[in-house]
Amino acid sequence: MLKVEYDPQRELVVVTTSGTVTFEELIKGTDILNREDLPLDLKAIDDATNINYDIEVDQIPFIIGNILNKISRFNSVKHAIVHAAPINTAYSLMAETEIKNSNYHLKTFSTREAALKWLGVNPDEDTEK
Repeated sequence: MLKVEYDPQRELVVVTTSGTVTFEELIKGTDILNREDLPLDLKAIDDATNINYDIEVDQIPFIIGNILNKISRFNSVKHAIVHAAPINTAYSLMAETEIKNSNYHLKTFSTREAALKWLGVNPDEDTEK
């Protein structure tokens, strides 16, 4: 399951994932980037600590390319992703290497608190704890 919402109070896209997430769901999840009410300096947190990816390694560049195509109107996009499983961390780190000279900044974390701090969001105000 992949759930993507925008929290206007914190100016934060919140992605919640659990169970098995497919390539198709990951691509569909990027549709939120088409919303006109998002700030041009976008922040997103993706809590993927309870996820199993059903993707192939060779699909990662396509996923990143899809995101990069949708974010050209933004000044910057900071995307923090939180993983617990080593294989998922590896997928995320591979995605980080696909991004070069872009306004998209993806960083992988092992805790939600560290991810929120990197985004400049006070972890004490986290409603998803």
